[in-house]
Amino acid sequence: MMGPASVEELAMIEAAARAAGYEVRRFRVRELEVVHVGVGDQWALFDSLRHDGDAFRLQIDCGMSVIVRRGIAMAETYPGDRALTIMEDATQNKAAAVRLAITRAAAALHEYRTKEAA
Repeated sequence: MMGPASVEELAMIEAAARAAGYEVRRFRVRELEVVHVGVGDQWALFDSLRHDGDAFRLQIDCGMSVIVRRGIAMAETYPGDRALTIMEDATQNKAAAVRLAITRAAAALHEYRTKEAA
């Protein structure tokens, strides 16, 4: 089991959630900080690096394709007229590699959209 998210992981999870259009808040209890997403007046923990369901929602809401083969997990989306592709080593833990690829691709999509809007 993985420990609490690092500052870098929290920033990536938060950016990924924003790419999917989710309302995002960070909550801190003692030394534990987490990301929550809101739907209407309901808020829920969101951690696409550790929870398959959250990663799957990101994949769908960001319009990603995901492929796992030959020890590689690949997440791909198309902002504008170019492909945004993230690949991760999936030889040790396929599910974790897919979650990481999806989260990194969604965070990169958020960064791309932010730069395009500026």
